[in-house]
Amino acid sequence: MKKSKKGSMFTLASYVAAAVILFMVSEIVPDRGIDRVSAYAQQTNEELEALALETCRGFSVYDIAEVQISILKSIKRGIIRTLLPDGWVEAWLRCLGNIRAGVNLSMLTSNDLQISTDAEGNRHATLYLPAPEITSTVLNDEEWGSSHNFWVWAPDRMAIEIRQQLRQEAYSELEERALESGLLEQARSLVAEKATEILSAFNIPVVDVILEDDRVLELGIAAGERESDD
Repeated sequence: MKKSKKGSMFTLASYVAAAVILFMVSEIVPDRGIDRVSAYAQQTNEELEALALETCRGFSVYDIAEVQISILKSIKRGIIRTLLPDGWVEAWLRCLGNIRAGVNLSMLTSNDLQISTDAEGNRHATLYLPAPEITSTVLNDEEWGSSHNFWVWAPDRMAIEIRQQLRQEAYSELEERALESGLLEQARSLVAEKATEILSAFNIPVVDVILEDDRVLELGIAAGERESDD
């Protein structure tokens, strides 16, 4: 069936009108990526607190600090007898431990982030950061061996028991040495910098991070200006 000329003209007019409307909308509504800073500036401090807090929580356990520690341990277990000579079994363990530490940002609550505005209109954020903790300890490149004297029955079984004890002690020793190396302090600093980076993306130039021991880290893109003013 042949289409009418009137129907074709109506369809063409509809396309033209739709194109004009799309052009007008594109001119009125700015690109969200380009005008994101302006959009944050129009939001209230309470709205920004909710957005920034949700973003920080999204990192969950942020374990960015890591240290590697090599360890070598040995245990010699004796068997004391009355009628027969004493026996002994000795086992050793060598490994490389990877210890990671971080901060559980999912624990942040609405009371842990406060955003305010100064007289000049600049926003200031105060973030109370949870305490860092060791998040994982992994034994890598694990090697072990054992030796014994003649007066021991089932030395392999005893050697395996000693190895299990060595592994348990290795975990504890690795974590102790990681703490002594300053791993938690490194985790504090790195997570604080990451949180500041997140808040700076919301057009918040000044950030004070309050640590669990009440120390204050003055961070943010305007931290240098505050130091020069002092």
